[in-house]
Amino acid sequence: MGHQTVLFSATFPRQVEILARKVLNKPVEIQVGGRSVVNKDITQLVEVSPESDRFFRLLELLGEWYEKGKMLIFVHSQEKCDALFKDLLRSGYPCLSLHGAKDQTDHESTIADFKSNVCNLWVATSIAARGLDVKELELVINYDVPNHYEDYVHRVGRTGRAGKKGRAITFDSEEDARYAPDLVKALELSEQSVPDDLKALADGFMAKVNQGLEQAHGTGYGGSGFKFNEEEDEVRRAAKKAQAKEYGYEEEKSDSKDEDGGVRKEGGDMSAQTALSQAAALAAASKESVGSIPTPMSASQLIPNGGLHVSLPGVLGLAILGAATAVPGAGLSAGSNLGGLGTHLGNI
Repeated sequence: MGHQTVLFSATFPRQVEILARKVLNKPVEIQVGGRSVVNKDITQLVEVSPESDRFFRLLELLGEWYEKGKMLIFVHSQEKCDALFKDLLRSGYPCLSLHGAKDQTDHESTIADFKSNVCNLWVATSIAARGLDVKELELVINYDVPNHYEDYVHRVGRTGRAGKKGRAITFDSEEDARYAPDLVKALELSEQSVPDDLKALADGFMAKVNQGLEQAHGTGYGGSGFKFNEEEDEVRRAAKKAQAKEYGYEEEKSDSKDEDGGVRKEGGDMSAQTALSQAAALAAASKESVGSIPTPMSASQLIPNGGLHVSLPGVLGLAILGAATAVPGAGLSAGSNLGGLGTHLGNI
């Protein structure tokens, strides 16, 4: 029997299905219930209210549900997760928090504490929306409405598992009207009633879309990467230069397009490539000088700068006749005339 790959998912968007069919050989699909449909054992409630009222409403729900079992609160960002976590602690509700900025050890310990009843209240981003099976999770609260339909299905799917009943409450507002059509879709597909205020919010947003006043959001599976415009790119380059200067680097005005990106360590040695090119030029000049100069010549006559030292890779094994000190740097030992003394390149 050959190798088999089994995928379990509550949602299967078209983009993901296309990708799966490209890499799998004759896949077989087994569908239990509806595809991308919330479990009917989960009672879904959507409350439309101003964002300023959410925290007070959350405290009311915690007062009602805190002793009944585990609760999971979803927010849309790491900053919001940390802020709500602190607000709940100040309000007297011990809780856990989890988002993508925390390391793997924190992830594992937080999940373990939640499952083992160390704490029954958890604030998290959508990082906890998939692949998490927690017993006795009674209530899911979408403090921030999910930004696409599939995320909503996975979030509320943390409750009502394995034949048990569950409840999910989602907060929506005028500011988040663009997500209202997805909430209406989720309620209708799972055969639950749609609140009138949510329906009005969704209809109002779609009317603006049809008039060209608003743009419908994507599925969460698309997008083309971020690109800087000219002004933003200039700011980015300036910030990069400032950071380089802060760490003791300076811009090389004479060669701003070199392989080091126009930034060189302040007070550092010249690069090996530059030293090699100068050494090669010196060798050529020495060969020409051998036939035309009848008397010994000092290094200061060959090198205009008076003979600074250079440090070049010893593995090169170069011997340059007639040169005492060749190029700026450190570490040359040399004779002073052209009568056959070789210049030995030191190690760097």
